[in-house]
Amino acid sequence: MAVSVEQTDITQLSEIVLSLSEESQERFNTIFELSTTETELNPGALVLSEEIRRQKLVRVRNRWDHKQVKFNSIRASRPQQYNALDPTLDEIEERRGKDDFCNWQTRTPQNVFGRAEGGFCVTAASIAQSATHHAILVFKEHTPLIFPNQEQFLNYLDVAYEWFLKAHDFDPTAVYPTFLWNKSFKGGASVWYHGHGQLYLERGFHEGVMDEYLDVSDFYHRRNGRDYFQDWFLAHQAIGLGIEKEGVKIFPSLTAVKERQIIMFAPEFNRSAQGMAYRALRYFVEDMGVKAFNFCIMHPPLNSNIRSNGRSWEGIPVVISMLDRGDPRIVHSDMGTSETLVETSIVAADPFWVQAGLKVALAA
Repeated sequence: MAVSVEQTDITQLSEIVLSLSEESQERFNTIFELSTTETELNPGALVLSEEIRRQKLVRVRNRWDHKQVKFNSIRASRPQQYNALDPTLDEIEERRGKDDFCNWQTRTPQNVFGRAEGGFCVTAASIAQSATHHAILVFKEHTPLIFPNQEQFLNYLDVAYEWFLKAHDFDPTAVYPTFLWNKSFKGGASVWYHGHGQLYLERGFHEGVMDEYLDVSDFYHRRNGRDYFQDWFLAHQAIGLGIEKEGVKIFPSLTAVKERQIIMFAPEFNRSAQGMAYRALRYFVEDMGVKAFNFCIMHPPLNSNIRSNGRSWEGIPVVISMLDRGDPRIVHSDMGTSETLVETSIVAADPFWVQAGLKVALAA
């Protein structure tokens, strides 16, 4: 059943699910557990709008990976304390041509098997290693505030994959590749004043969420006889979240780790999938005004015959994910105890709002 996303918000999720066909309801309820709570405040002497006095809190839980989210768009209107942004902009420009990444030839180490280099980026070995093989993908454009054009972005991906293959040739036991990009100190970048990504190639087992996907998809198939990734996407698509284009599936997540998370599944990371990843990330920055983000590409093993804990990687897609980490001018962190220890995300951005613009961005 087609759902008009433009006229929908997350508070209507229960009603949307009930309106689905029996098959779509069964699939949605197999993947997700849903709860909607109406809360009411006693304003006392305060003058509060009806919207504040009576709020709807929507909780979604993935039954298979146990991720939980609480959605309440009212949280986006909370009072914020801001720092001035201008000193940050000034400092970025003051460092142009002077920092280590601007002088990568002489002031960065390289991995023992060498560098990979393209027209717009080059690899350097990370000083503080976080993986069996770990490189920094240094962007040749200094400022992280300038979003790359598509040619630059595709060059980043090409050089990253060249580095993965060089590392794998040097160490054939290292087969698990991951591309990461943290924008701004708010996004977790330590060298926040010069644009860069990070590359991991691991031995033994994959990074946490990909290892989890392998477990969950195997268990889901044994229990239900169906493909987990397909059902996960179809559960989103049925309620009006999700686009499938040239074999790539993309959707705003109902169990987002944090604000505006978009997930993509690609059977192979070809130019079509890479172009869609670029348009989605550009939509983040240019249309939604995201100033700090986390972006990652998690590939299945480079050796397609490898098994992890006896399980085959057949059917596991390339997973691309991105999320908003908040405005760098805001003083407080975007994550608290609920996310870090309780492991329940609290999200203000409505995934239906994200979907409405995403559809336009991917049509371009």
